[in-house]
Amino acid sequence: MTLTAEPTSARHLATLRWLLLSPPLVVPPEADTQLAVFTPNENAQIEQWLCVLEFDATADNPLSVWMQSRSEARIGRYAERLLEFYLTHGPVHHLAGAHVPLRSEVNGLKVTHGELDFLLTNAQGQRLHWELAAKFFLCTTTSPVATPADFIGPNGVETLAHKWHKLFAKQLQRQAAHALPAPWNAHTWQPQAYTRGWMFYRWGQAVPQCDALHTQHGKGWWIDWAGMAQLPSAHYAYLPRLHWMAPLTDVSQLGNEPVVLPRDAMAQYLQTVWAESGRHTDALMVVRMDGSIRRELGRFFIHPAL
Repeated sequence: MTLTAEPTSARHLATLRWLLLSPPLVVPPEADTQLAVFTPNENAQIEQWLCVLEFDATADNPLSVWMQSRSEARIGRYAERLLEFYLTHGPVHHLAGAHVPLRSEVNGLKVTHGELDFLLTNAQGQRLHWELAAKFFLCTTTSPVATPADFIGPNGVETLAHKWHKLFAKQLQRQAAHALPAPWNAHTWQPQAYTRGWMFYRWGQAVPQCDALHTQHGKGWWIDWAGMAQLPSAHYAYLPRLHWMAPLTDVSQLGNEPVVLPRDAMAQYLQTVWAESGRHTDALMVVRMDGSIRRELGRFFIHPAL
């Protein structure tokens, strides 16, 4: 008998697998800043652990129970919740603290200055401070070389340049010595950037070089809505925001009523999504499906105008 996880659990597991085993998104601006990367042996242990999770397709499996305890609507918080599950239940790394507040006392009052995403230890006993960033950007340049400023978010507001600076110059510079209460402030924690995501490039053009990006980062394409007829004639699946992270390996991950349509019908459907959401300037994600309409062959942001 083949076990098949229920759709929501399958989505969580696929996203967790991507979050743990996909390549980093960016590289640090300074050589002494570290990325959170796993050794081949650590990857093998994580893969084995994920296989055990996948085999347990019951409704009350640990991952489903964990995710049901607190529903997340924002993609960043969703990624944090999944990574916290791994650090709590998985191999190799072990959670010491999550969302640790940084506070000081001013005139007898506690003032919060931010938080540390995760404090953890690894199998060697090293104390690590991870800052997680799961991001998606559209590359706007037509030059063969891109800078972080050339990448904008799907809502047209955030840029890679802003996030890159915030992550490495601010978030990773925060020290657990400012965390209250102990025991976190009694130790030194080594900061590491934990980055995952996809970069989307102009459809039909070469991918430019960008020194800020990891060489193996996830790649997709973007195109204006008016140009969708240029895309391959195929079926496309619409991906709601919480499905953006992991590749779609089975259409059942989208739930009981996935939106899978021929290209031209999908173009009309996206018009409906923009109208109903009221977010007329946001890019929307679709993936091209294989002939059996089960898994993705490529992913695209469709932008109303850029």
